[in-house]
Amino acid sequence: MSKSSEEEIFQKSIPIASKYFNDYYSTEVVFTDYKILELNAPLIILKGHVKTDETVHVSIEVNYKENTAQDASGPEDFIKRRNPPL
Repeated sequence: MSKSSEEEIFQKSIPIASKYFNDYYSTEVVFTDYKILELNAPLIILKGHVKTDETVHVSIEVNYKENTAQDASGPEDFIKRRNPPL
């Protein structure tokens, strides 16, 4: 996959991941990095930090074929704030 294709996937995944963090954590995230995985599913992992606190690092998987977010991770105290809880 070309770097421009990867960057396009990253840019298309940002709104999906942002909506997830806004909906479930009521917070904005700045995404700064990504990694594309194509092992069993077309996934991209977005990495970043909470907009209001750059020390809170988070990541999330997005299925870029289905445009769905899943499996957010970060510090335990942040993840426990999910509403509704898992």
